[in-house]
Amino acid sequence: RRLGTVESQYADIRNLFDADGSGAPSELWLPPPGALNRSSGTDEGRGGQPDGWPLTEPGFITRRLLADGEQAHPGLDIAIPTGSYIRAAAAGRVVEVGEADSIFGKYVRIDHENGYVTLYAHASHTSVQLGEEVRKSEVIALSGSTGESTAPHLHFEILLEGETVDPLELVTQP
Repeated sequence: RRLGTVESQYADIRNLFDADGSGAPSELWLPPPGALNRSSGTDEGRGGQPDGWPLTEPGFITRRLLADGEQAHPGLDIAIPTGSYIRAAAAGRVVEVGEADSIFGKYVRIDHENGYVTLYAHASHTSVQLGEEVRKSEVIALSGSTGESTAPHLHFEILLEGETVDPLELVTQP
């Protein structure tokens, strides 16, 4: 085994578990080199309508917008493996970066300066800071299951002038 290889790092992680390896995960997902190099994205200015799919893969929608009633749900829940890239649906400014102790777990809120605000919740890792300008499709976080969550997914909301908008009216799932 060579030092510094993914295989040796994985072996080191497995050694953290029982001597026989029991309890260790059978697979380990590692992002490719430069995965959080957020230089990707378009140079569109702020003020665009959030119309970009917030993930690099389709995912599976497990809950849709329900605006009223006891079961009201203000956005989409999209099942996706932990560590999947979460991308900004439009260019804007990061106005909030939440920590794991909130209902949303780790989350990012972006103001698009045209009345639109987007929320990306339950992340395992956020990669932006408060006040930072982001481009459409730029990686802003990695998916996870933080906060009040039962499985890895992205909770995605779009608001217009403070009112919830059905994300599927603006974005198209790949």
